[in-house]
Amino acid sequence: MEVIGKQVIGTPSQMVRLRRQMAMVTQSSFMFEGSVYYNVAYGLKVRKTPEKQIKRRVHDSLELLGMLDFIDCPARTLSGGEIQKVAIARALAIRPRVLFLDEPTSNIDPSSSMEIEHYIKYINKEQATTIILITHNFFQARRLAEKTSIMWDGHILEQGLARDLFDNPRDPRTRKFLKGEY
Repeated sequence: MEVIGKQVIGTPSQMVRLRRQMAMVTQSSFMFEGSVYYNVAYGLKVRKTPEKQIKRRVHDSLELLGMLDFIDCPARTLSGGEIQKVAIARALAIRPRVLFLDEPTSNIDPSSSMEIEHYIKYINKEQATTIILITHNFFQARRLAEKTSIMWDGHILEQGLARDLFDNPRDPRTRKFLKGEY
C-alpha cells in the first residue's frame, strides 16, 4: 500500500512516522484543561519540539484561524465555533500532510461554519495539505471538494470529480440522496 507517496509495509516504526504526518479534527473536539496555548501546543510537546518552535507554530496556527486574541483564555470556556477553530489550529500546528476532518461544522452555527469552510479551503490550497472531509452535508462537499466519494452502508457507491458526481450521478441511490429523497 502507498500512502503520502511512500510504500507502507506495516512495521511499527514506519506506521508511527506515517501517523506523525497526519492529524484529525472530530465534530465534537475535546479541549484539555488549560489555556488555548496549552491545547494547541500539546501535539508539539508530545513530539518533543523545541520550545521556540512551539511558540512560533502555536502563534501562526492561532493567527491563521483568527484566534490569537484567545491564546491565554481557558479553552473550555470557548463557544462551539471557537473550540473548532482551536482544534483545527492544534491539528495544523504539527504541520500535517494529511488532515482528516470528521463533520467539522456539524455542531456550530452557520456563520462559524462558513468561517471554518474558508479556513479549510485556505489550508488545502495555500498550505498544500491534503484534506479528507467526512460530511453528510452534500452542499458543503460540493463547495469544498475537488474529488468526492459517496458511501452507502460502508461501501463506495461512486467516486470522481465533485462537479461530475453532483451534476451527473450514475448510481440511483446517489441521485435520490442528492435530491433529498433519503
